[in-house]
Amino acid sequence: MLKLPFIKNQQTLRTQTATLRKLNIHSLDEIMQLQQKVLSALSDPDLFVPFEQKDLVELFACEDNLLLGVFDEEEELIAFRAASVGGSDFEEVLPYLDESHADLPKMLLAGAFVDPDYRSNRLQKKMIEYTFTWAYARGIKLFFTLIHPDNAASLKSVTSLGFEPYRHLIIYTHNHDRLLLIKIFE
Repeated sequence: MLKLPFIKNQQTLRTQTATLRKLNIHSLDEIMQLQQKVLSALSDPDLFVPFEQKDLVELFACEDNLLLGVFDEEEELIAFRAASVGGSDFEEVLPYLDESHADLPKMLLAGAFVDPDYRSNRLQKKMIEYTFTWAYARGIKLFFTLIHPDNAASLKSVTSLGFEPYRHLIIYTHNHDRLLLIKIFE
């Protein structure tokens, strides 16, 4: 668990502390509810490919995956991050990485979303930083993620952490336009 001070609710303008912690399968309903809130606030639904419940169950099934949540003082989930070292999304993206990266332990930052009331608190960045620390301690050196080219906030967040655009892809079953970005720790 990690304390995050000075998180501001953009709706109420109230500043509070929050906690970042690993999630387990018992958080599934909260994740789905937060995702629905985020989806209903999007002006362009293609910016985000929602998780299906079965996708989250698959992610939770692998103990080497990391699923994080940020909770406000009332213990409401306000942000979510999934990172995986296996699973269907990981396997779908893996062929787009060059063979020169084949031997590097790697992790897909599989998806993240933040309650619209808590945007501009750099929660996505804080969850990625935690993910780096957690995964690097387990020997992971290469991180990759997919982001819609028009998702300026997410692109800014990941590039500020050293991710670099790698390839432009049309991917997933509904042919989503995405940028593949990678970061390698030496």
